[in-house]
Amino acid sequence: MSAEKKDKESASQHDLKNKLKSLAPASALALEVPMDKYFDLIAELIDNFAKTKNLECIYLLASLPSSTMINALEALSVDTARIRFIDCVTRMIFGEAAPSGAIDYIERPTMLENIILKVDYFMRKNTAKNPLVIIDSINALEAHNGLGILSEFLQVLLNMLRSKGAHSVLMFIKEQTKDEARETLSLLVDEYVDFS
Repeated sequence: MSAEKKDKESASQHDLKNKLKSLAPASALALEVPMDKYFDLIAELIDNFAKTKNLECIYLLASLPSSTMINALEALSVDTARIRFIDCVTRMIFGEAAPSGAIDYIERPTMLENIILKVDYFMRKNTAKNPLVIIDSINALEAHNGLGILSEFLQVLLNMLRSKGAHSVLMFIKEQTKDEARETLSLLVDEYVDFS
């Protein structure tokens, strides 16, 4: 890896740390990340930001099964004990899913009302204040629902999360993000950051 590329990566991770430091309760941050930085940024969110602030985490998965994400996080030495997963992928692909106290399964990413109910359930069950809620990924949710419905869903979800003081992070995969989605959905968050 060239020195210039290393410097650029270090700068983007430093920028992320600064953005996360300024992420206040009841605010929403959109992160547009290239695939090659995706797992590093997720690890930064959970292992540094949430751990430092002693936040429990609710992780909505619409693009990867929870088993894949848990394996990836454990490979990066990220403690997953304080994460509750809402998995919209496993049952859609495999049909069945082993019960787990840390994972709630949604049949498919089109069941947006169920997603809101599950997030609300975990928030009420959560005894810690101001949890971190990660919505991953907006691109997968858009592919299954369309931009108009997704925009309405996110407006309702983010308003609920703001009213409960949660820190919200919306993940966009750079290679899959269309300009129209970026422009429409950036209006719903407090800050939109491109980490390419």
